[in-house]
Amino acid sequence: MNSWTISRRITFGFAAMLLILIWLGLYRIWRGQSLNAAVNLLGDNSPRGVLT
Repeated sequence: MNSWTISRRITFGFAAMLLILIWLGLYRIWRGQSLNAAVNLLGDNSPRGVLT
């Protein structure tokens, strides 16, 4: 890594940040879907007293 040029280091840093951003986006979508399923399950299985 010490022999890398400035442009190669910048390119590597940009690629690493892009991969992290993609991973975080996919993780957010996955967790959002499971949260949505949990909220729907909770809404479908509410006791009658809560609904009235």
